[in-house]
Amino acid sequence: MNNIKYIGNKDLSELKTAHNHMLKDILSIEPGMKVVELGTGPGFFWTIHDLNIPDDSTVILSDISEDILYETEANLMNMNHNFSFEKIDAMNISYPDDYFDIVIANHVLYHVEDIYIALSEIKRILKPGGTFYSSTLGKNNFIELEEIFLKYNADFSEKFNFHKRKFLMDNGREILEKYFSSVDIYRFEDKKEIPDFNSLYDYYLFSGYLSEEEIQNKKFYNFLMSYFNKEGKIFITKDSGLFVSVNL
Repeated sequence: MNNIKYIGNKDLSELKTAHNHMLKDILSIEPGMKVVELGTGPGFFWTIHDLNIPDDSTVILSDISEDILYETEANLMNMNHNFSFEKIDAMNISYPDDYFDIVIANHVLYHVEDIYIALSEIKRILKPGGTFYSSTLGKNNFIELEEIFLKYNADFSEKFNFHKRKFLMDNGREILEKYFSSVDIYRFEDKKEIPDFNSLYDYYLFSGYLSEEEIQNKKFYNFLMSYFNKEGKIFITKDSGLFVSVNL
Protein backbone atom coordinates (compact mmCIF):
# COMPACT_ATOMS: atom_id res chain seq x y z
CA MET A 1 0.00 0.00 0.00
CA ASN A 2 1.38 3.40 -1.00
CA ASN A 3 -0.34 6.26 0.77
CA ILE A 4 0.34 9.98 0.53
CA LYS A 5 -0.67 12.05 3.56
CA TYR A 6 -0.44 15.85 3.34
CA ILE A 7 0.20 17.90 6.46
CA GLY A 8 0.03 21.68 6.61
CA ASN A 9 -0.88 24.76 8.62
CA LYS A 10 2.17 24.79 10.87
CA ASP A 11 3.26 28.02 12.53
CA LEU A 12 6.05 29.91 10.78
CA SER A 13 8.52 28.95 13.49
CA GLU A 14 7.86 25.26 12.76
CA LEU A 15 8.45 25.45 9.01
CA LYS A 16 12.17 24.84 9.38
CA THR A 17 11.77 21.53 11.24
CA ALA A 18 8.41 20.21 10.03
CA HIS A 19 9.93 16.86 9.03
CA ASN A 20 11.18 16.37 12.61
CA HIS A 21 7.67 16.89 13.98
CA MET A 22 6.37 14.28 11.54
CA LEU A 23 8.99 11.76 12.56
CA LYS A 24 8.37 12.42 16.25
CA ASP A 25 4.62 11.85 15.81
CA ILE A 26 5.02 8.65 13.77
CA LEU A 27 8.08 6.99 15.32
CA SER A 28 7.20 4.26 17.82
CA ILE A 29 9.99 2.48 19.71
CA GLU A 30 8.69 -0.58 21.53
CA PRO A 31 10.35 -2.53 24.36
CA GLY A 32 13.32 -4.61 23.26
CA MET A 33 13.68 -2.92 19.87
CA LYS A 34 17.04 -2.24 18.25
CA VAL A 35 17.18 1.18 16.53
CA VAL A 36 19.92 2.89 14.56
CA GLU A 37 19.97 6.42 13.15
CA LEU A 38 22.34 7.04 10.25
CA GLY A 39 23.81 10.52 9.93
CA THR A 40 22.49 11.72 13.26
CA GLY A 41 24.57 14.91 13.18
CA PRO A 42 24.52 16.78 16.52
CA GLY A 43 21.50 14.72 17.65
CA PHE A 44 19.06 17.62 17.68
CA PHE A 45 16.08 15.40 16.87
CA TRP A 46 16.59 13.54 20.15
CA THR A 47 17.28 16.65 22.25
CA ILE A 48 14.25 18.59 20.97
CA HIS A 49 11.67 15.84 21.26
CA ASP A 50 10.86 14.04 24.50
CA LEU A 51 10.38 10.54 23.15
CA ASN A 52 9.15 7.62 25.17
CA ILE A 53 12.08 5.22 24.76
CA PRO A 54 11.79 1.96 26.74
CA ASP A 55 14.73 1.20 29.01
CA ASP A 56 15.36 -2.19 27.41
CA SER A 57 15.51 -0.83 23.86
CA THR A 58 18.80 -0.10 22.10
CA VAL A 59 19.20 3.22 20.25
CA ILE A 60 22.44 3.70 18.33
CA LEU A 61 23.14 7.19 17.01
CA SER A 62 25.70 7.11 14.23
CA ASP A 63 27.52 9.42 11.89
CA ILE A 64 30.36 9.11 9.42
CA SER A 65 32.23 11.84 11.35
CA GLU A 66 33.74 11.00 14.73
CA ASP A 67 34.09 14.71 15.54
CA ILE A 68 30.34 15.21 15.15
CA LEU A 69 29.68 12.20 17.36
CA TYR A 70 31.67 13.80 20.21
CA GLU A 71 29.32 16.79 19.93
CA THR A 72 26.29 14.50 19.75
CA GLU A 73 27.29 12.65 22.90
CA ALA A 74 27.83 15.94 24.74
CA ASN A 75 24.42 17.22 23.62
CA LEU A 76 22.67 14.09 24.90
CA MET A 77 24.57 13.49 28.11
CA ASN A 78 21.65 14.67 30.28
CA MET A 79 18.94 12.72 28.45
CA ASN A 80 17.07 9.99 30.28
CA HIS A 81 17.90 7.24 27.80
CA ASN A 82 21.33 5.68 27.47
CA PHE A 83 22.18 6.14 23.79
CA SER A 84 25.08 4.43 22.06
CA PHE A 85 27.29 6.36 19.64
CA GLU A 86 29.09 4.77 16.69
CA LYS A 87 30.90 5.80 13.54
CA ILE A 88 28.99 4.16 10.69
CA ASP A 89 29.23 4.56 6.93
CA ALA A 90 25.75 4.06 5.44
CA MET A 91 27.32 2.29 2.47
CA ASN A 92 29.20 -0.22 4.64
CA ILE A 93 27.29 -1.04 7.83
CA SER A 94 29.11 -3.53 10.06
CA TYR A 95 26.04 -5.25 11.49
CA PRO A 96 24.63 -8.66 10.57
CA ASP A 97 21.57 -9.26 8.42
CA ASP A 98 18.10 -8.84 9.99
CA TYR A 99 19.47 -7.04 13.06
CA PHE A 100 17.54 -3.79 13.52
CA ASP A 101 13.83 -3.18 14.02
CA ILE A 102 14.10 0.47 12.96
CA VAL A 103 16.55 2.41 10.78
CA ILE A 104 16.32 6.22 10.56
CA ALA A 105 17.92 8.49 7.93
CA ASN A 106 16.74 12.02 8.69
CA HIS A 107 17.72 14.30 5.77
CA VAL A 108 20.71 12.09 5.04
CA LEU A 109 20.25 10.07 1.85
CA TYR A 110 20.87 12.95 -0.55
CA HIS A 111 24.32 13.33 1.02
CA VAL A 112 25.33 9.69 0.47
CA GLU A 113 27.76 9.07 -2.38
CA ASP A 114 25.87 6.01 -3.68
CA ILE A 115 22.29 5.92 -2.45
CA TYR A 116 21.64 2.48 -3.97
CA ILE A 117 24.49 0.84 -2.06
CA ALA A 118 23.24 2.54 1.12
CA LEU A 119 19.66 1.34 0.60
CA SER A 120 20.88 -2.21 -0.04
CA GLU A 121 22.72 -2.07 3.27
CA ILE A 122 19.71 -0.61 5.08
CA LYS A 123 17.42 -3.32 3.75
CA ARG A 124 19.98 -5.99 4.68
CA ILE A 125 20.24 -4.96 8.34
CA LEU A 126 16.47 -4.50 8.80
CA LYS A 127 14.54 -7.39 10.28
CA PRO A 128 11.57 -8.73 8.30
CA GLY A 129 8.74 -6.36 9.20
CA GLY A 130 11.24 -3.68 10.26
CA THR A 131 10.68 -0.03 9.40
CA PHE A 132 12.89 2.48 7.61
CA TYR A 133 12.15 6.18 8.24
CA SER A 134 13.72 8.58 5.72
CA SER A 135 13.02 12.31 5.44
CA THR A 136 14.03 14.77 2.75
CA LEU A 137 13.08 17.99 0.96
CA GLY A 138 10.79 18.61 -1.99
CA LYS A 139 11.96 20.50 -5.07
CA ASN A 140 9.92 23.60 -4.13
CA ASN A 141 11.33 23.91 -0.63
CA PHE A 142 12.24 27.57 0.08
CA ILE A 143 12.05 28.27 -3.65
CA GLU A 144 11.30 31.96 -3.02
CA LEU A 145 14.62 32.30 -1.18
CA GLU A 146 16.37 30.97 -4.26
CA GLU A 147 14.55 33.41 -6.53
CA ILE A 148 15.46 36.39 -4.34
CA PHE A 149 19.10 35.34 -4.05
CA LEU A 150 19.41 34.90 -7.81
CA LYS A 151 18.26 38.48 -8.26
CA TYR A 152 21.28 39.37 -6.14
CA ASN A 153 23.72 37.07 -7.96
CA ALA A 154 22.59 34.89 -10.88
CA ASP A 155 25.94 33.07 -10.88
CA PHE A 156 24.88 31.16 -7.77
CA SER A 157 22.21 29.11 -9.55
CA GLU A 158 23.94 25.79 -8.87
CA LYS A 159 23.73 26.40 -5.13
CA PHE A 160 19.96 25.99 -5.22
CA ASN A 161 19.40 23.05 -7.53
CA PHE A 162 17.41 20.94 -5.08
CA HIS A 163 15.82 19.11 -8.02
CA LYS A 164 19.26 17.68 -8.85
CA ARG A 165 19.58 16.08 -5.42
CA LYS A 166 19.62 12.32 -5.47
CA PHE A 167 16.75 11.81 -3.05
CA LEU A 168 13.76 14.20 -2.90
CA MET A 169 10.10 13.91 -1.96
CA ASP A 170 9.49 14.05 -5.71
CA ASN A 171 11.53 10.96 -6.63
CA GLY A 172 12.04 9.23 -3.28
CA ARG A 173 9.21 6.72 -3.50
CA GLU A 174 10.35 5.49 -6.90
CA ILE A 175 13.83 4.90 -5.46
CA LEU A 176 12.60 3.26 -2.24
CA GLU A 177 10.22 0.93 -4.06
CA LYS A 178 13.23 -0.79 -5.61
CA TYR A 179 13.95 -2.12 -2.11
CA PHE A 180 10.68 -1.95 -0.13
CA SER A 181 7.23 -3.11 -1.24
CA SER A 182 5.40 -0.89 1.26
CA VAL A 183 6.20 2.84 1.16
CA ASP A 184 3.97 5.45 2.81
CA ILE A 185 4.53 9.17 2.29
CA TYR A 186 3.91 11.93 4.83
CA ARG A 187 4.34 15.21 2.99
CA PHE A 188 4.35 18.69 4.48
CA GLU A 189 3.50 21.57 2.16
CA ASP A 190 2.78 25.06 3.39
CA LYS A 191 3.38 28.71 2.63
CA LYS A 192 3.76 31.41 5.24
CA GLU A 193 4.35 35.13 5.25
CA ILE A 194 7.71 36.32 6.57
CA PRO A 195 6.71 38.76 9.35
CA ASP A 196 9.78 41.00 9.32
CA PHE A 197 13.19 41.54 7.74
CA ASN A 198 15.18 39.83 10.52
CA SER A 199 13.12 36.67 10.13
CA LEU A 200 13.80 36.68 6.39
CA TYR A 201 17.54 37.15 6.86
CA ASP A 202 17.57 34.41 9.51
CA TYR A 203 16.19 31.97 6.94
CA TYR A 204 19.21 32.61 4.73
CA LEU A 205 21.56 32.10 7.67
CA PHE A 206 19.75 28.92 8.74
CA SER A 207 19.70 27.47 5.23
CA GLY A 208 23.42 27.92 4.62
CA TYR A 209 22.95 30.13 1.57
CA LEU A 210 25.59 32.65 2.63
CA SER A 211 29.34 32.30 2.80
CA GLU A 212 31.21 33.79 5.73
CA GLU A 213 32.43 36.55 3.42
CA GLU A 214 28.87 37.39 2.35
CA ILE A 215 27.83 37.57 5.99
CA GLN A 216 30.73 39.82 6.95
CA ASN A 217 30.64 42.32 4.08
CA LYS A 218 26.85 42.81 4.41
CA LYS A 219 26.36 43.33 0.68
CA PHE A 220 23.60 40.77 0.57
CA TYR A 221 22.18 42.05 3.86
CA ASN A 222 21.81 45.51 2.35
CA PHE A 223 20.37 44.14 -0.89
CA LEU A 224 17.83 42.08 1.05
CA MET A 225 16.84 45.02 3.23
CA SER A 226 16.13 47.11 0.14
CA TYR A 227 14.23 44.24 -1.50
CA PHE A 228 12.11 43.60 1.59
CA ASN A 229 11.22 47.26 2.01
CA LYS A 230 10.20 47.45 -1.64
CA GLU A 231 8.09 44.27 -1.70
CA GLY A 232 6.41 44.73 1.68
CA LYS A 233 5.19 41.12 1.91
CA ILE A 234 7.23 37.99 1.22
CA PHE A 235 5.98 34.42 1.41
CA ILE A 236 8.05 31.24 1.53
CA THR A 237 7.15 27.67 0.64
CA LYS A 238 8.06 24.73 2.84
CA ASP A 239 8.10 21.43 0.99
CA SER A 240 9.45 18.46 2.90
CA GLY A 241 8.34 15.12 4.19
CA LEU A 242 8.93 11.62 5.43
CA PHE A 243 8.90 8.17 3.83
CA VAL A 244 7.96 5.18 5.99
CA SER A 245 9.10 1.96 4.33
CA VAL A 246 8.43 -1.52 5.71
CA ASN A 247 10.72 -4.46 5.00
CA LEU A 248 8.10 -7.04 4.05
